[in-house]
Formats: sequence, structure tokens, C-alpha cells
Amino acid sequence: MIEAALATRPATLVTAPPFFITGSGRCGTTLVRRLILERTDTVIPPENYVLSITRTCFGTAGGDWSLASSHILSLLTRDQRHWATYRLDAAAVRRAFAEARPEERRPEMVWHLFAREYAAAVGRSTYVRWGDKTPLNADHLPAIGQLYPDAQFIFLVRDPLDVALSYGRMDGREGRFLEGMERWMRTNSAILDFVRSAPGRCALFRYEDLVADPAGVVGEAVRFLGLPLGAPAPAADMLADVDAFRHLNNVLNPVTTDSVGKGRSELASDVRSAILETTAPLRAVFGY
Repeated sequence: MIEAALATRPATLVTAPPFFITGSGRCGTTLVRRLILERTDTVIPPENYVLSITRTCFGTAGGDWSLASSHILSLLTRDQRHWATYRLDAAAVRRAFAEARPEERRPEMVWHLFAREYAAAVGRSTYVRWGDKTPLNADHLPAIGQLYPDAQFIFLVRDPLDVALSYGRMDGREGRFLEGMERWMRTNSAILDFVRSAPGRCALFRYEDLVADPAGVVGEAVRFLGLPLGAPAPAADMLADVDAFRHLNNVLNPVTTDSVGKGRSELASDVRSAILETTAPLRAVFGY
């Protein structure tokens, strides 16, 4: 694995500003990731729950590159099932961090270096930018925006009833529909605050528009990112996480509008009423 990765490692470290795809969860972020990967020369690794605390890790390490990068890698590999979806060898990543040039030893460079190793591992010897698709990063937008001041953000929003229904049907979350609603409220409030603070860096799309016209919406997203739009091509090499986790499996299916409106028809009336009442002001902002 290591030899193959080294053979395909991009010769030049790509340091173009990254882009971030996020939302409440169960709102289409994984689908947007798939569609962008299929149509552009980019890499978007599986979800990253460590990126948002990069500066904290460096602060704890007193700014020491070796200590901070080692700690970040240990956090990434802590969940071995999730780490396996990156298809990366930890020793190769550790070596890439250790070989970083003095001028590269800055917090934001950790993920530029990591993206290069990931691109090599999945066989993409060239790419123009890297992105991230982690719904929980919506809780850390100011920190991410400070780490990458030139980054762009793509936000997905979906009818809260459909989000709550989908959330409450996930393994381990059965029946927790109101928890899904609370996450919708928290996430979308944070997104609105961030959009107001950095409007030119953000693009917001509705799930319902995405599934009704996937080519049109992803085309608009790609134009926003300033990327060349190519003919669709398989991106299975970068969707190992979609294969591994059941709540992501639907992304591999043809895009349909079948799930639009299910929350209104399938949630119990008392749950539906509670969600509609609680989300009313925020729903109005998004046109739901």
C-alpha cells in the first residue's frame, strides 16, 4: 500500500483554499460530495471530526509541529472502523508530517499534507483542490473559517420534518425524532450566523432542489467553487465510507425525490406538530 501511494503521490503539494460541505445531517451533504467528486478533479475524504480542533491541538502542544501532528493523527486513528474508510496507512501519514518542510509546519498545512496522502491512497495523482464533508463541522464554522480564511462553504438545508424522520430511523437513534429536530435548529441557526458574517464565501442549497435537479444544483455548486465541470465519472475509489456505513448507503442509488415529504406523512401527529411549532421561525427563513 505504501509503495503504491508513493508512486501516485502528487509531485506538488496543493495548497489552494479548501471547501467545506456541511449541514444538519440527513440533508444531502453526502450526495453533494458524491456528485462533486464525479464531476471535478477534487478529493473529498470521509468525514473528519478532528479538523475543527486543529488550532486547539497546536495550542495544547505549544505550537510544536511534531507533537501537534502526532496528536492529530492519533485522534484520527482512534476509531479504527472510520479510519479504515480513508484507505490510508498511518505510517505513511506520519512520515508525511515528519518530512514537512519548515515553512509548511503551520496548523492549516496539516490538512493540505493529509489531502495529498489521501489522494495518493485513492489513486488520484492529480487534483486541483480538496474539500471536506462533515455535517458536525457546522458546529465549528468560526474556527474553520479562521483556520482557512479563504475557504468556501456549501450548506445544505432540508425540511426539518424529513430530517427528523430520517434521523430517528438511523441505527442507534430509533424514535429520536425530536433530537433530530434539535440538531436541525442548532445547525441551521449556526449556518445563518456564519452566512451573515461571510456571505461571499457561502452558498446554500435546498435538498429538495438537489434531488429534483441534481445536475443543475451540482453545476451551480461547482461554478460557485470555480472548478471546471467535467463529464460524470465514477468516484467509488473515494466512497469507501458510503459502503461501510448503512446510514450512507442510499447515496449509491439513483437520485430520486421519493423521500421528499415523508416526514409530513409518516411522523406521528404529536411529533409533527411539535416540530412544526418549534421550527416555525427558522423554517420561514428557508421557505419551508
